[in-house]
Order: sequence, then structure tokens, then C-alpha cells
Amino acid sequence: MFLFPDWRRQILKQAAFCKLAYVSLALGDTAVALDAARSLLTLPTCQEPWRYRGRLYASEALCRLGRPDDVAHLLTQQALVEATGGGERPVEGALSPPDATAAFFVNLGSMCILRGDLLRARQCARQALVASPSSTEARRLSVYLSLRCGEARDALSLLKLGQIPDVAPPATAQQQQQAQRAAAGAAGAGASGR
Repeated sequence: MFLFPDWRRQILKQAAFCKLAYVSLALGDTAVALDAARSLLTLPTCQEPWRYRGRLYASEALCRLGRPDDVAHLLTQQALVEATGGGERPVEGALSPPDATAAFFVNLGSMCILRGDLLRARQCARQALVASPSSTEARRLSVYLSLRCGEARDALSLLKLGQIPDVAPPATAQQQQQAQRAAAGAAGAGASGR
């Protein structure tokens, strides 16, 4: 019988918990995903890149379970710095700094949506897109937020042209009506002034 050295068993255990959390999220089994991610994070030998992925998977599971307040302690700036190596030599198997940053801000944006803070969520989506313009998750989040804030033109330009929308506070229905009246008034005054 072949026995792995202890350090190799620890690495295999980290990989197994990480993969279980990922697959469980993909299958929609958030309870198992959360349990696997928490088990990964409680391993005393858990290191990067497993720790960061465990945090991302746990935060996604918590968001899906409607528990955004439990996510804040997982998504910290320090976790992002640790995951990206803080400018040091990258950890083997780690996410690239742009991908780690995009994933971080997508999950933080999701948490903000669940808390009802759409402005902060839009800022997070923008930061995710700036970090990794090709990130499907960042693009999806940004399009969703543009549509939710009534800015279909921004959503279309993001989908068609890949343009990152500016982040401005979402206008209320009353503000939109006032802007339309002002624009119509300006157009009417310009036409009558000719």
C-alpha cells in the first residue's frame, strides 16, 4: 500500500474541498458548496490559491442563500492582496491578479445588490471590468445592473461593443421625467428661436 507524505495529503485535501465547492455551486447545491468552502478555510494548512478560491466560493454560496451580511468578512482587501501575491512572486496555481481582482469585485457587487446598494454594486462591476475586460461574470453583472437601473443603452453598448459604462447614481423616475421635459423644452426653444 502506497502512502502519501503528510504535506501531499494536505494539498490533496485542499484541492478536494475546493473542487467540491466549485462543482456544488455549478450544480446549484449551495449548502454543500458552503460546507466544502468552510471546511477548506478551516484547514490549518490552507494556503493560496486554495484559501482565496474558498473565500470566493463561500461568498457566492452565501449570496445565493440570501445571506449577504455574512459575506463581508470573506471579501476583504487583505484577502485580495494575499491572493494576488501583493506584487510578489505569484503562487503556483493562483488566479492571475486581473482574474482574482475581477472575481473579488463581482462577488462584492453581488453582495451589494442583495443589500440594495446598487450604486456600490455598479462601482464594483466597473472595477471588475477594468481589471479583466474579458471576464464573463463581470460583464454579466454590469449588464444586469445597467438594465436594473433603467440604462438599456449602457447595457447594449457593453454587450455589443464591450464599452464599460460610467458609474453614476441611478436616476429616479421623477428625475428621468424632469430630464425628458427639460430636453423637450430645450428642443422647442431652439426650434422657435430660429
